[in-house]
This record gives sequence, C-alpha cells and structure tokens, in this order.
Amino acid sequence: MVTGYPADRDSPVSCRNYARLFSPTQLVFGCGGFTSGTSGGPLLADVNPGTGLGTLIGVIGGYQQGGLTDAVSYAARLGATVAALYQVAVSRG
Repeated sequence: MVTGYPADRDSPVSCRNYARLFSPTQLVFGCGGFTSGTSGGPLLADVNPGTGLGTLIGVIGGYQQGGLTDAVSYAARLGATVAALYQVAVSRG
C-alpha cells in the first residue's frame, strides 16, 4: 500500500498493488495519481486491513525523482540498515 499527497490536490491518493525490486536500492510499483508532491510517501507491506498498520519498506522517490509518469513510481528501498537505526531510536526512547 502506498499513500502520497499530490501538490495539486487537497487530499491524499492511495493505492494497493505489488511492488517489485527494480534495483538493489529501488522498488517500482504501478499506481496512477502519484504526481509531484508525493515524494516521501510511505510504501507499506503486509498492511492489516483492520488497523491500517504495516511494515515500511520504502518511500516514494529516488530513481527518476520517483517516476516520470503518474502511473509508474519508484521508491527508495528501506532494509536492514534502516531497521537497525529504528531499533536504536526506539531503545533510546
């Protein structure tokens, strides 16, 4: 699941689709409506329909500044290094 806030809208745009590995550092996904302003939007996996909670696996941006069209977007892939940083931050409260 991905959500972003386009610069030309007053409300967010969301989409559920599969992301795939584009490169070792980038994910790619197909969803319409992700125009300028959606950079930094979260890309979540395993979203619980009841709570809306999931695992953050990426943020829109990176390759082609997140995508050249609104139908195909890219996300910087978050992995073990970011997970370890998160754990340090949580432990320091």
